[in-house]
Amino acid sequence: MVRLTKVSAKILGYELPPCCEAIVSPYVAHRDVNEYSEPDKFNPLRWSDMRPSAYTYFPFGVGSRHCLGKQLASFELISLLARILNMYDVVMIDDQEIDWTMDITLMPKSDVAVKFVENREHWPSKGGRLHGPVADLVQI
Repeated sequence: MVRLTKVSAKILGYELPPCCEAIVSPYVAHRDVNEYSEPDKFNPLRWSDMRPSAYTYFPFGVGSRHCLGKQLASFELISLLARILNMYDVVMIDDQEIDWTMDITLMPKSDVAVKFVENREHWPSKGGRLHGPVADLVQI
């Protein structure tokens, strides 16, 4: 997220002149060890008691230019994921090497091949293993 300063400002000891492009990186901010313990580890339970501020966790942007659909998107994502994961295990079809790219967000460079297995059918569901640069980003 790129922002343009309107007036001079001092941030973390650095003087920014007017009309200076400043980049706010969720990727960097969301991996700050001062805010998040083990930030590179996939641990959904961390959110059960964690309440980060709007300026330390901002997947929908921050400030006056945040995403107006944040609350609707959050509700839809939680509702949809709860329904899918209640009925299915989502597993990779086979071993895959996945690279990443940076667009507006960090994302896989190519599509990940997955299948939905009824979670009552096989437990635990067998799937492929993740390899490549994406596997190096997050410890699962």
